[in-house]
Amino acid sequence: MQAFFHILMVTYLVNQVKILHQVREEVHRLLPDAKVILHGSRARQCSPAGL
Repeated sequence: MQAFFHILMVTYLVNQVKILHQVREEVHRLLPDAKVILHGSRARQCSPAGL
């Protein structure tokens, strides 16, 4: 029975990863420069204020 739940959980996680990849591809299709936008916002968040 435990093996069944393990297989069920692995299947669920694999499906979640597939969905995340589909969403990521769709975002990059709609916003070709999304990587630059995300990287830029991350860089601003990491930089110390006033320096």
